[in-house]
Amino acid sequence: MGSKTIIVFVSFMLGMTLGYMLGTRASDPDVEISSSTSQGNESSEERLASRGSESKRNFFGTRPASSDNDDEDDQSGGPEVELTADDYISTLSKLMEMERYDDRVTRMTAVLENWTKSEPEQVMAWLGAQPPSDEIQDYYYRVMQAYMDQNFEAAGLALAAMPAGRSKMSLVGDYVYELASTAPMQAAGWVSNLYDEEIRDHAMQQLLYTWVDNDANSALNYVMSTPGINPSLQGQIAEQASANLNQDELVMLRDSLGQYPSNLRPHLVSGIISKWIEDDPRAAKHWVESLDQSPARDKAVQSFVDYAGSENHYEAFQLAELVSSESMRVAIMSQVVEQWYSENPDAAKRALDSTDRLSEAQKTLLLGEAKMY
Repeated sequence: MGSKTIIVFVSFMLGMTLGYMLGTRASDPDVEISSSTSQGNESSEERLASRGSESKRNFFGTRPASSDNDDEDDQSGGPEVELTADDYISTLSKLMEMERYDDRVTRMTAVLENWTKSEPEQVMAWLGAQPPSDEIQDYYYRVMQAYMDQNFEAAGLALAAMPAGRSKMSLVGDYVYELASTAPMQAAGWVSNLYDEEIRDHAMQQLLYTWVDNDANSALNYVMSTPGINPSLQGQIAEQASANLNQDELVMLRDSLGQYPSNLRPHLVSGIISKWIEDDPRAAKHWVESLDQSPARDKAVQSFVDYAGSENHYEAFQLAELVSSESMRVAIMSQVVEQWYSENPDAAKRALDSTDRLSEAQKTLLLGEAKMY
């Protein structure tokens, strides 16, 4: 074979080998062909929004579960670019000019959440400098949820100083609930420093409702010793607290009822009856009878009828006769007679005829209403 023939044959074989290798690489699905210009053409706001969207939080402000490939993705993405406040502000200014609301909000939220990871105070300052709007309120909510996740105490300080608005009202409720669940006295101090009266009242309500569910006795003591609490809220918490006490605490409350303010006693006895009547309705009835004539006893009678009147008609009717307020007495006796008459009309009629706590006209009226019940 001549030298020219050998050279041609070798060249042909090399060409075949290289062609096979290149063809195999191009068809391999595990080999990624990247463009050197695609990343360079991406705008700064797109990079910020993309980075922010990767860390989007769910409704409760926690990061979604990471996939098994998160570490690989982070390592393959190259070194993180350190962004300055000016970078974020410039990007946000451009995004604010977008006309499509949904797109704008999605991208703005992603950028703001990403910025919050490194400079939450700067984010709050930027939001505070924007003209008030519902859209800005929505951004406040998302940013504060993220801030509370990463630094709860610092977020509380920022939240207290945040401008009033619908997002603040909701965020304050969330913050107080979390803090009061573990440190109610600390939550009480935080609430007292809120400058907006409406938001402070809302926060106090959330504080006390959370507190009384977790520790009824200390919540009751706080309500008794703290001036300035709305009287209606104070009464609600007193009633709920007395209903949530354990057996020993309940006995102590019954024995010391006279030491509590007179305006709260009706609420306290209502809670006591609702708790006690489950275990021993007869003992509860005797206790009500032992109370001095007062609005507290009237309220105790009402509670007994509400909770046990349908099963203890005769006892409920006897207690109703003790009510000092005429209008309240007639209303409670009407409630008892209507229920009683539907089950035993003769017994209900005899009770009406025998009582001296109703006039003849009132007896006729109550009997007529019971027949229609």
